[in-house]
Amino acid sequence: TGCREGDCYHRLGIPWTEARIRGERDPYLRRRVPRERIAWFWAGRRGERGLLRALSSFRRRLRGAEVPPERKGPGVLRWLGQALAYGFFAGLLGYFSTSPAYVHLPPGKALVTLSFSHAAQHRGECRRLTPEEIAALPPNMRRPLDCPRGRLPIFVEMALDGRVIYRASIPPSGLAGDGPAGVYQRFPVEAGRHRIAVRMRDSAREEGFDYEGIFDITLKPRQHFVIDFRKGRFVPL
Repeated sequence: TGCREGDCYHRLGIPWTEARIRGERDPYLRRRVPRERIAWFWAGRRGERGLLRALSSFRRRLRGAEVPPERKGPGVLRWLGQALAYGFFAGLLGYFSTSPAYVHLPPGKALVTLSFSHAAQHRGECRRLTPEEIAALPPNMRRPLDCPRGRLPIFVEMALDGRVIYRASIPPSGLAGDGPAGVYQRFPVEAGRHRIAVRMRDSAREEGFDYEGIFDITLKPRQHFVIDFRKGRFVPL
């Protein structure tokens, strides 16, 4: 039972509902029904779940079954526990966002980086096609030379103050081995004056190098010195 639309939003909504139960206000309950057989519930716009719980409890009460106690909202201890848990989690986030402190380089150290990509020579020499071979090719694929697709690996060596600190053979990239080979190496060194020599071989020769770069530099503590390879020579950045 309840009140008409808009009545229960006023202070007299509850007394008016009582009057309807007693038959003193329209619309009133026409049959004389015992008060204990009437369920009271204020159904708001979002009270569907509460209404279902109230109906279930009312049915059990009519059958004489024991009505379970109403579940209360979270107590003070629960709110306090949640606050402590959230505070602890926020504290962990705050700590790990600033600690432990990241040290890029130890004191007195500098960093030398060798970073470049280079395509070596092809594995075999190009062959000039005959006019008959060119004519046999589709028009969009006709070319005067036939070169093997695969490339040789590059051989790189780097020395610091006369001591070799890096030596490697880097294969070409790509499924067919026809892409450039990439090098990326980082070397922490003591700050101060150094001589760096970088050498590379990209041909089929077995000894010696095709390119060489020598740099006499003075590195400051925590300085980053980068060596690249561009247009046929090693260049500092």
